[in-house]
Parts: sequence; structure tokens; C-alpha cells
Amino acid sequence: MTLENFEFGDDSISIEWSGIYLDIHNCFDFVGLQHQVADQTVILFWQRSSESWAQSTPVGGFKLIFNQTTYFRIAPRDAEYPLTEDTCLRDLSFVPQTERDDFDNVYFLKERSQTDDLKFVFQSEFGIKLNAHTATFVVTE
Repeated sequence: MTLENFEFGDDSISIEWSGIYLDIHNCFDFVGLQHQVADQTVILFWQRSSESWAQSTPVGGFKLIFNQTTYFRIAPRDAEYPLTEDTCLRDLSFVPQTERDDFDNVYFLKERSQTDDLKFVFQSEFGIKLNAHTATFVVTE
């Protein structure tokens, strides 16, 4: 997967875009996803958290657009968690395709392969795993 205009941080909870560090775990809430089957696109949406510590974050919201998606999987949430835990990212990492059933481990891949899947897991254990040709960061607010 080629990251066109951003990188994921080494801490498993952030994006680095245009020289700006965006803490997705603490400062953004996941608000939804869109799967466009016809054009093989998956879009993930985040909005700045309403918490006081997030207000200085220079981006109000963003979306990640995954084009030419070749793999897309959702792991169910744990019903023991409140619904609010679906919005808080626990971790993200690239994962070898051989680990497609694993949503629990965080992989710190210093030199990832272009074929690795990308995994997002939220505090409620809800997870998204996907693979695509390209990923693009777009500011929404």
C-alpha cells in the first residue's frame, strides 16, 4: 500500500501529515466508514474530539481514502464495552497478510512490505483490517 501524502507515526496511534503530528487516539473520534463496492474504495472518517486537550489540534476532521481495495474485514466489537469506546482508537499497525485473523497484536514493522494489511483496532475491540493500492489523507474541517 502506498501512503500518498502522509505517514503513520511510530507510536501506533498517530498520523504525520505536512509536518503535523495528529494523535488519533487522544484527539480524534472515529465517526464512521464508507465502503464503496463499485469502485473498491473504503473511506474512514475522524472528527476532532470535544475534549479540552484536543482543541489546539490544527485539524478539525479528516478522512483516509483507500483506493483499489483488495482486502476489507471488520472484527466485531465486544458488547461488554460502552458504545463510546467504538470511537477511540486503541492502535493501528501494518500486519503481514499471514496474520489476517489476528486483531489483538500490534506489529512494529520497521520495514513494512507493500503487501502488508493495515489494521485499526478501537477500545471496544471493534477492528478494521484492509489492504489497498493507495491511501490518501484529506482534511475535512
